[in-house]
Amino acid sequence: EGGCGTVQGNAVMRNRRAGIKVKTDGAPSVLANRVHHGFGLGIHIAATGGGEVASNACFSNEASNLLVEAPPHQVVVRGNGDRAAEQTEAFKRLNTFERTPSPAK
Repeated sequence: EGGCGTVQGNAVMRNRRAGIKVKTDGAPSVLANRVHHGFGLGIHIAATGGGEVASNACFSNEASNLLVEAPPHQVVVRGNGDRAAEQTEAFKRLNTFERTPSPAK
């Protein structure tokens, strides 16, 4: 509620409710997240939420992968998709987890 900022590069799975939910007056940037195999919704933008939802890979969520109840003037939704979205340049560029090299052993 009322949150802003950025939710980026997360892996959210096996959630009971929404994996990522934007509620009352929230307007974050939700970018390049993997939200999958949940028992509820993948990403949920409530009627009074807003912000930007872009380049997310949402798949295999039981209720819905992406539910936007907010009117179009409150939220920008672009470039989201299923598992194939992980292969796009935008996802790779925004997903910091993919770009972080493993430590040398």
